[in-house]
Amino acid sequence: MSLEYSFICPLKNGIHARPANALELIAAKYSSNVSLRNERNARIANVKSVLSMISADFKLNDSCKLIVNGDDENAAYDTVVAYLKNGFAESDEQLPPVCAEEISIPPSLKIEKQDYCTGTVVVKGLSIAKAAILNNLFTANIPSVFIGKDEELAKFKKAVDSLKSKIADSLTNKAKTERKILEAHLSIVSDPELAEKVTESIRASMNAGNAILNASSYFADTLKNTQSELIQQRIFDIQDVCTGLIEQIYGAVQKKDILVEPCICVAQNLTPNQFLNLDRRFIKGLVLSHGSSTSHTIILARSFGIPTIVGVEHAQTIIRTGQEIILDSNIGIVILRQSESVKRYYLLEQRKLNNRKKQYAKFVQTPALTSDGRQIEVAANIVSSQEADLVFNNGAQAIGLFRTEMLYMSNDAIPSEDQQFEIYKKAAIAAAQKSVIIRTLDIGGDKELQCLNLEPEANPFLGYRAVRIYPEFEKIITAQLTAIIRASAFGAVKMLIPMVSSLDEIVWVKRKIIEIQNHLLEQNINFNNNMPIGIMIEVPSTIFILDQLCNEADFFSIGTNDLAQYVFAVDRENKKIAKLADNLQPAFLRVLKTIVQQIHARGKWVGMCGEMAGQIEAMPLLVGLGLDEISLGCDNIPLVKAAIHSLSFEKCSRILDSAINCTSSQEVRSLLAANQNTPDFAIIDTDLIVTDSDSLNKEEAVKQAVDLLFAAARTDKPQLIEREVWNREAVYSTSLGYGFAIPHCKSAYAKANSICLIKFKNPIRWNPQEEDAVKILIMLVVKQDDSAGTHMQVFSKLARKIMHSDFRNFLLSNDDAGVILKFLKESLEIK
Repeated sequence: MSLEYSFICPLKNGIHARPANALELIAAKYSSNVSLRNERNARIANVKSVLSMISADFKLNDSCKLIVNGDDENAAYDTVVAYLKNGFAESDEQLPPVCAEEISIPPSLKIEKQDYCTGTVVVKGLSIAKAAILNNLFTANIPSVFIGKDEELAKFKKAVDSLKSKIADSLTNKAKTERKILEAHLSIVSDPELAEKVTESIRASMNAGNAILNASSYFADTLKNTQSELIQQRIFDIQDVCTGLIEQIYGAVQKKDILVEPCICVAQNLTPNQFLNLDRRFIKGLVLSHGSSTSHTIILARSFGIPTIVGVEHAQTIIRTGQEIILDSNIGIVILRQSESVKRYYLLEQRKLNNRKKQYAKFVQTPALTSDGRQIEVAANIVSSQEADLVFNNGAQAIGLFRTEMLYMSNDAIPSEDQQFEIYKKAAIAAAQKSVIIRTLDIGGDKELQCLNLEPEANPFLGYRAVRIYPEFEKIITAQLTAIIRASAFGAVKMLIPMVSSLDEIVWVKRKIIEIQNHLLEQNINFNNNMPIGIMIEVPSTIFILDQLCNEADFFSIGTNDLAQYVFAVDRENKKIAKLADNLQPAFLRVLKTIVQQIHARGKWVGMCGEMAGQIEAMPLLVGLGLDEISLGCDNIPLVKAAIHSLSFEKCSRILDSAINCTSSQEVRSLLAANQNTPDFAIIDTDLIVTDSDSLNKEEAVKQAVDLLFAAARTDKPQLIEREVWNREAVYSTSLGYGFAIPHCKSAYAKANSICLIKFKNPIRWNPQEEDAVKILIMLVVKQDDSAGTHMQVFSKLARKIMHSDFRNFLLSNDDAGVILKFLKESLEIK
């Protein structure tokens, strides 16, 4: 006869992996059968199986029954009951929360909290596509052959033993939270229910690998049906363990042809190598649980203009493969379910972004000149020769950084000299005598190259990387240097050496270049004997020997990502401290000014190719530094050129001098905001007039009006202006009757005083309590620092004019934007 004990589940998050693991360790000491019954759903779980317990979906306050029977049932019952009474409630220790940036949802985006998840924006953009979950990006090639039940069972048992040993070894010196997670994984590896499911499949003539995949799918489907989000999140743990088991049998290789259609890729993380092995034609967005704004995967995503957000906790379990999602990495959200109003909102968003793109089209083929005539070369960062035509068509004046390591990481073998030569030659020809800066192999940090068999390092960013490895891998480096030198015969090729920290390193490379050039001369192979050789400024030590380096190098390029990391002693992959490496800190600005001044004093050229080079906010500082060139991702080139056109070098120099005397990065940002350049805009123009709006409600109407300001480059932060309009609207309605509404606000995010006019195809009810529907919206947005009283002057004039039927009738009866513009200027006495 069995022994039974009833209790109420005391765990806030129910019985998930870690509490289940604690129970399993106790029950495993006894031979008796130990079960738990969930009275709510009538499911019975084997307490010696973590998977069985979490699949039974025990929640807080569920009625539970412990059932024990067997040879040592009394001892087992006493021990388990004692733990349930005295220790079980404390087994639900919370994982440390992930701190995400506060997300501000625009008022016009009507969406429920459960219909979206949030993350941190690292590459802005908007994408609507099916999701592709990349949990098992690296797994084994499982053969279809079945060699026999005993043999396949033996493979499975050996894999279990090997993975258990591997996880047990990794428990050493782990923090408490990480150790508990690994212990839960250890329980899953040896879980009897998992073993039973795999064994069942093998006995049905399925090989070990496919049997493990089958078991993984079975338990994932089971957990999806539970009501606990935390338990659903354990799907990834099971998949992770099962992938580990398969790799123990077959070894790990990357799947090919993972993406077969356009999709938004969802993963825990992606290494640069994993990213490069995906078919980029199909990557419409990236949603990652982990990652930082300066990881090389994100740098690649930025280079290709792929919208990306990181820090989306448990993304792989809340998003399903094949589910259509919206990735809005302008706000920082992933929308999981779309209502009709949400779909309409994003149709308006796409229209807004397309209109903004048209606004900057005129800057594509113009040089980047400041208002006082100083030219700055705006170049592009690329990772393949195929991008060359794209970046030049989008306005790049040169290729400022060709990241060649990506050629190595996207291939199974080291590319040969001839293969590289053809790639570099293609880029040089596409540039048509525009400069092409080719950076030599920069492996290390978060960029691994398996074929080099470099030993794992505790701190790879401070380790054996870039130019430091060249002497050991001289044959590989010689092949690359030769390919670049040969390509120099076909265009304005320059060579850039990464991570230089001492004079010896650049001297070694230059000696090798001379050897190669002499060898090519002997073979009568053409090359540019005067090809410029440059140095990346990334390591602080170089700043103190620039006088010596200028004797060896022809040009310099500042890599702000690594330089900031080393200046601030901050691991850029560590989310807790990554914000400390802020490139707007006065200390970093002083470093940059010192670098540029010293290099220019010796008559040499200096550019910037790090993330800072593409930051519009920082553009006055970059112009003030006097950089000869900035190199950035393709998508932002027209925007950056437009920003430079609106700036004065003299004024920017003064802003930089003020910035380096600030006391914090926040003070620098306030300084930049206060000195924001004001374009010479008229208060109203035809691009702010719409006479056929299909807006259905007040929210859409306000959004459309603010979107006009964004498309016309009168604001870079339309959502914040929209919120300010709604804040005023909350105080009192701006419907004035007669079919007119005048929403308005003063805003620090407005670049110019502006009036928008929108006529609706169908009248909109402005407020539920008002019978008079709005036929025309006239929105007034005034700069926060406007001291001329424009806000009240224009508003009062409008209010008075609307009282007159002649004014109203003229606007209601005319649909020509030019005619309306002339009429408003005359009526409101606008110059």
